[in-house]
Amino acid sequence: MSRYFNQLIPSSIGTVVDEAGRCLMIQRTKEPYIGKWAMPGGKIELGEHPEAAIVREFEEETGLVTCVDRFAGVVSEVVPVQGGLSHFLMYVFRLNIVGGELRESEEGPLRWMAQGEIRDEGIPSDAFITSQLIFCDTPDAPRLLSLTSTNEGYQVDGLYR
Repeated sequence: MSRYFNQLIPSSIGTVVDEAGRCLMIQRTKEPYIGKWAMPGGKIELGEHPEAAIVREFEEETGLVTCVDRFAGVVSEVVPVQGGLSHFLMYVFRLNIVGGELRESEEGPLRWMAQGEIRDEGIPSDAFITSQLIFCDTPDAPRLLSLTSTNEGYQVDGLYR
């Protein structure tokens, strides 16, 4: 059973994009989605601002010190799990590297991935999230995504501007 069974989990996720247009991704070693590639991030601690959470989590998981380039949006993602639900409320950020040294952590291996690789090897919704929020910075881009996900794919329940 998922450790997030029947819970709402506020979290911050984000990534940096290199000169070749690739995102730094982490391979999940914990449920949900073990073995799939995802944007680094994690739960927001009590009293912590979402921006501080992504900077902290990104450094813990990658060794890189970052600052926020821009707030990209919010994703409400519901994941059915063994007779219940996990509901992730994720603040999404595009980041810039300002220091540190790239290194893997106990959270999982790291890899620079192009959009096609994220689509093929990532958490099903992450290709959609990166394309809609990380790579799209136009005034008409969505800023709130509502998704329902499974291991096989995702359903878009709403895009809000």
